[in-house]
Amino acid sequence: MMMTPMPPHNKAPLEPSERLILIAASPRPDPEALGRTMHQVERWENLMTLAARHGVAGLVAGLVARSGGARALQRPVQERLARVRRAAFLIDHRQVSTLGEVRWRFERAGVPFLLLKGLGLAERFYAEPEDRMGRDLDILVREQHLEAAGGALEAMGLRSFRAEHYRKWHFHIPYVPGDDSHGIPVDLHWELTPAASPVQFQAREWWDSARRIELRCGPVHLPPATDELVHVAWHAFSGGSPQIRALRDVACLWATTRSPEERSATWARAQETRAGSFLHAALRLAGAFWGDAAGTPPDSRAGPSAPRRWSARKFLDGGAVVRRYADQWYPYGKIVYWSLLEGRGVGIPFLLQDTLRDERNAAWLRGQQFGVFHSLRTWIEVLTALAVAVGPAAAGRAVRSSGP
Repeated sequence: MMMTPMPPHNKAPLEPSERLILIAASPRPDPEALGRTMHQVERWENLMTLAARHGVAGLVAGLVARSGGARALQRPVQERLARVRRAAFLIDHRQVSTLGEVRWRFERAGVPFLLLKGLGLAERFYAEPEDRMGRDLDILVREQHLEAAGGALEAMGLRSFRAEHYRKWHFHIPYVPGDDSHGIPVDLHWELTPAASPVQFQAREWWDSARRIELRCGPVHLPPATDELVHVAWHAFSGGSPQIRALRDVACLWATTRSPEERSATWARAQETRAGSFLHAALRLAGAFWGDAAGTPPDSRAGPSAPRRWSARKFLDGGAVVRRYADQWYPYGKIVYWSLLEGRGVGIPFLLQDTLRDERNAAWLRGQQFGVFHSLRTWIEVLTALAVAVGPAAAGRAVRSSGP
């Protein structure tokens, strides 16, 4: 069945480059549509830039190369695609080798871990795992194993980045390669959301139901299926406007929940964690972009209702997501995330406090003192973004004028 990408609600048609990204990212890409659209693209540099922002540059380059269509493209475009593919192979090799060493060292240290997102999704849902280009590995350990896990990572040549700050304000500690390491960064999690977040995953309960799968590096454990899906859906919006890659991940995971019982259990877990609206929004977008290839989006009886805040409906419009309008200005991303939060205490005061905390953290990480200037700037930006979000006319003008 031919996949027709969803046009944006503001009536501006998707450009061929934008359609090609959606075709390539479909869980079941249409080869005919791919070939036809490929030859309509005029600005490949713009396409690859947008594809990289959506996390699908490797996927686009891989599918174009395997289709044989790259031979008909101009030489600079062929060279750009070849560079992306080489980078994808290198990143994939480093991910596999780093995860293999993590397995070995953690086993020796007696530290069990769960693999989150990333490589576990690439090897299950991509014809070629290197097509899903990642930047790091995310692993979850029990809090009492943090010190032992950190020691194992340091033995690999990785170094913690501002561990004291991340231990206090976040839910993971980044470990980055040192000068003598050829690995990739590893985010060491003991939780999955900040303590003050309305969304809370019961990660401590995951261990008894963890799943063991075989990857190229050997056996690893993943979170329970329903928890993995809900977490990936929430994470898709944690930075604001979702990447196409993240929506593809959600669609692929949703397709594995085939029975009504499995889907009911997934919605129940999403509501327990207060992430139901995130899952709902992700499935709605995936269904709009890819139709049957993404599975049937839920109706109001199958899961939580659609987001009620007007700002979510505006900035999660299909065209706005493809063009990543929410990335044009940082507070828009905060507005999108806030719009999907459920429950009491997540109104405008929560948004202001959360953004103010983020700005304070950013200032601390830059080594700057957080003073009146930073506070004033943050309040002005967030209040302005709120005015845009709640004013239909203003928001419409802002969205229409912020395209690439």
